[in-house]
Amino acid sequence: MKKIKLVFILLFAIIGCSPDDDNIDKKNETEEIILSFVPNSQIEIEKVNELALAKVVKGEKLVFKYSFSDEGNLNIADDEYYESILFQVPKGVNEFVFKNKDLVEALVYFDSRCFCPSKDSLVISKGEITGKKVNEKEWEINIDVELLVDDVLIEKKVQGNFIRKN
Repeated sequence: MKKIKLVFILLFAIIGCSPDDDNIDKKNETEEIILSFVPNSQIEIEKVNELALAKVVKGEKLVFKYSFSDEGNLNIADDEYYESILFQVPKGVNEFVFKNKDLVEALVYFDSRCFCPSKDSLVISKGEITGKKVNEKEWEINIDVELLVDDVLIEKKVQGNFIRKN
């Protein structure tokens, strides 16, 4: 009888320690990063409910967009988060370097959305963005910028291949 109890105890211990039930942070399964660019477009500021938001519209430039979204924990309400960086370059260039004041001319904007007060799109004016055209559908981009969000200095580094959208 003691052997049967021992077998059941060991069996429950093994089942209870299954890797599927470990308290592993599965946050990455809810995160998504998109690196894209849109030809024949440009950035405009649009007023939406008294906010100044950067928006992609038809135009004569290339607009690049990094976006990050996290749906958060399904068991926690209102913990979702979204951020993006937008910037534009003249049509026809094959590579570029934007540094500090050049970022303002390239209309580099940061947006974030969460369950918090809404904010205007923020102009990024410190750092560097470089890009080199790989082919008609792909660009190698390196973003290394800093910005102040609610008096907190945030550094954003993004490196990757941005893929043509449309």
